[in-house]
Amino acid sequence: MKIRQAVKHLLFASTAVTAFAFLAPWNWIAPPPEPPRVERLIDPVFHLRPHKDPYRNDILDSVLQASKPIDATMVPLQRDVGIYLVPGPPLPWNDQYMGRKVRLYNNTGETRVIPTIDFVLYAIPEVMDSEGRWRALESYFNGFCNFSYFGVNLEPQHYWEFVVPIYSGSFHTRMRYVLSLGGDKVVYSEEFDGSVAP
Repeated sequence: MKIRQAVKHLLFASTAVTAFAFLAPWNWIAPPPEPPRVERLIDPVFHLRPHKDPYRNDILDSVLQASKPIDATMVPLQRDVGIYLVPGPPLPWNDQYMGRKVRLYNNTGETRVIPTIDFVLYAIPEVMDSEGRWRALESYFNGFCNFSYFGVNLEPQHYWEFVVPIYSGSFHTRMRYVLSLGGDKVVYSEEFDGSVAP
């Protein structure tokens, strides 16, 4: 009888723990609504983990990329938190392509929490199609579990820098980068001329 009661208690306890783990109101940052599904052509480039090669993102590195203070070359900035395209010539990206530098900045006096999926920002490139509509060039990076979704602090008056690939093709148009900060908060980079394959 005691063994039967012990088994019942054990089953109840394991069920309660499982339900709590999956149903508890954890303060995770929910992913933004996804754009129309497109194939991911490359690995995530807006990754906060540092890379050994200065122009390659290495998902296997375990230390978070350090932020840098905003310098005089970036002013005037248009938003409190935004994406800044660093002017300059193209740089090597991923051994065989060319890229450009892009910075996510916090131009406020307070630390801002930036949503991530396994340290990848909710940031993708967009292109204007022939009908004047903005289209996602890639899908958002997908997390592997509920623990993949969390925020990372970006200090006041600091930025993170990324090298992102430059697309090319026969269709010349306007392009931009879009970043979701959670909920309805979305910021866009300045638009720039580019080209993609139709």
